[in-house]
Amino acid sequence: MADANRPRGTVADFMTTAVTTISPDGVIAALTGTLSDLRGEPVHGLVTTQEAGPLAPGVAPDTLHQLVPGDTHGSVTRFLDHWRPDAAVILGPPDRPLLIAETRKRRCPLFLAAARRGETTGGRLGLLPASLVNQFDMVLAPSAAEAE
Repeated sequence: MADANRPRGTVADFMTTAVTTISPDGVIAALTGTLSDLRGEPVHGLVTTQEAGPLAPGVAPDTLHQLVPGDTHGSVTRFLDHWRPDAAVILGPPDRPLLIAETRKRRCPLFLAAARRGETTGGRLGLLPASLVNQFDMVLAPSAAEAE
């Protein structure tokens, strides 16, 4: 999918570590479908992962898949120039600080979803640093207890 053209309309980028973490229950399709209806234009789901391979069975067939860029200026710039995401959602630990910072610089709304206490860059335990959390427009915790 690396050679895919950016589709017309809005692109919502869902960044995750593995293709297996993308839920096959149609969450991306439901979200992009609802957003399409609200906006009156197509909203496309782009899943970026650290591993190649097909997305889980049941994921909408029109969902795009791309390997996440390396956390270098050149890779991140090429990725953002090509896909020009209109919104980005990180599912899990935010382990690409340069990608996060560059996405923020482009004024792309940025969300951290399912962030659990203890998830940090590199998989080490501890709290997310405020400088990283402040890059996000919203942080969505899986429970009220985790939100604290």
